[in-house]
Amino acid sequence: MQIFRFRTEFHLVVLFIALSCAGSSLQVQASALDKPLRIPADRPALQAAKAVSANIVSATHAGGGDASRIVAVGDYGVVLLSDDGKSFRQAGEVPVQSTLTDVQFLDTEHGWAVGHDGVVLSTDDGGEHWRLLRRDDAARIPLLGVWFENPSHGIAVGQFGMAIETQDYGKTWSVIHPAGDDAESMDMHLNGIAGVRGGPLVIVGERGLILVSMDNGKHWEQHSTAQNGSLWNVIPLREGGFVAGGIGGHLYLSTKNGLQWRRVKVEGQESLNGITQFDDGSIWVAASGGLVLSSYDGGETFNMSTRADRLPLTSIVGSAAGPILFSPIGLVGAN
Repeated sequence: MQIFRFRTEFHLVVLFIALSCAGSSLQVQASALDKPLRIPADRPALQAAKAVSANIVSATHAGGGDASRIVAVGDYGVVLLSDDGKSFRQAGEVPVQSTLTDVQFLDTEHGWAVGHDGVVLSTDDGGEHWRLLRRDDAARIPLLGVWFENPSHGIAVGQFGMAIETQDYGKTWSVIHPAGDDAESMDMHLNGIAGVRGGPLVIVGERGLILVSMDNGKHWEQHSTAQNGSLWNVIPLREGGFVAGGIGGHLYLSTKNGLQWRRVKVEGQESLNGITQFDDGSIWVAASGGLVLSSYDGGETFNMSTRADRLPLTSIVGSAAGPILFSPIGLVGAN
């Protein structure tokens, strides 16, 4: 998706330097070194008074409509909930402090979130409480996108060609290779995934990569966008088709079930970080530099507005009050 997902863990570097340079002047107890380094996936998210100011990476509706609950996820395992689009509160229980990068709901109750440390979380009460389905203690490859066809079958994608699939409600996961299993394909980040139940499924990634499956992920076909920049995210449209966006203002529209794509010209060259479709059919895009794009003709053309503060925007959802925007400093309200 976007650059805000990638956080360098400086504490590892600091620890290495300290132990390397200390020499004989520092006596390090062997027992301390024997203890495994704790990672964010080891600790539950904390309840914080300023959680609404955390870096929010992705947001969606539980139930689909603009009037349904908003669920937003981000740094330190923060999950924010709102039933009116005005007041937000933290989820009651999140088992990790890992950065969460994407969230998807099938209905008002069942949802999933993925993030750093390879974590996959699920909820069956509208996001109030979450449980850990998976973590990756070895490679700790970040997962960046999640899609579930139904509660039992889902796919998550991430960095370095990582893609995993479950057929048993998340109890077990198998590695799949939608982009191929050659070295070049395995080096490309898979940034987003979206689909329609019983219809096409689309993955977007680095170098303008678009992968399409017409059989719920069994087989994949690669499509070219003739551009080398990364695509961060993709959404299905209610009328059929998809919209995908990414770096440098690159926006692509498919009205043919993902099998044909064409670029839509938009003003500016900002990174397109979040895309959504409102109940009225309009399509909205949140971008870096405070840009907000909107289309009322199915994605054929887009209008542009710019926030006065030029704050980078990471995600966007609809509400009765209009677009609700999120950023690296959390909720920034309606546009």
